Amino acid sequence: MIPTDLLITLGGNAIFTVLMVAMGFFVYLHNKDREINFLFFYMCMAIAIFGSGFVFAGLISDPEVAYRVWFTNILDVFITTSAVHVMIRVSDEQVRFRWYLHLTYILGFIILGVALMFPLWFLPEVVPKLYFLTYLEGGPWYSVMLAYFLGMP
Repeated sequence: MIPTDLLITLGGNAIFTVLMVAMGFFVYLHNKDREINFLFFYMCMAIAIFGSGFVFAGLISDPEVAYRVWFTNILDVFITTSAVHVMIRVSDEQVRFRWYLHLTYILGFIILGVALMFPLWFLPEVVPKLYFLTYLEGGPWYSVMLAYFLGMP
C-alpha cells in the first residue's frame, strides 16, 4: 500500500508534469518560428522530464532500480540552462549577456559530464525518507549542483 502523503505528492507532480508538457507544446505550436517559443518549450520539457523522473522514482521500492531513476535528476542542469536562456532572451539581452549564457551551458555540461563519469560523487545512494519508499541521498558534489541550480538563474 502506498502512503497517502506519497500519493498526493506524486499525483501533484504528475499533474504539474502534464501541465508543463501541455504549456510547452501550446506555446511552441502557437508560433514555431519564434525563438522564444522554442526556448519556452525547451524549458517546459526539461521541467517535465524532471517531474516524470520524480514521479516514477517515488514509486520504486527496489533501491538498485530506484537509484537509476533518481539519477535522472542530473538532467536538472537543463532546467537551469533553459531558464537562464529564456530570461536572457525575454529581456532582449542575448548579445550583452552572451558570455553568461555560454558560461551557463558550459558549466551545465561540465556538471553533467562529471556526474555521468562519477555518479557516486553526486548521488551515492537512495534511502527511505519521510514517506518516500526511496529518495536520493546527496553526495559531496551535490552541493556543487545545488549552487549551480540556485546561483546561475
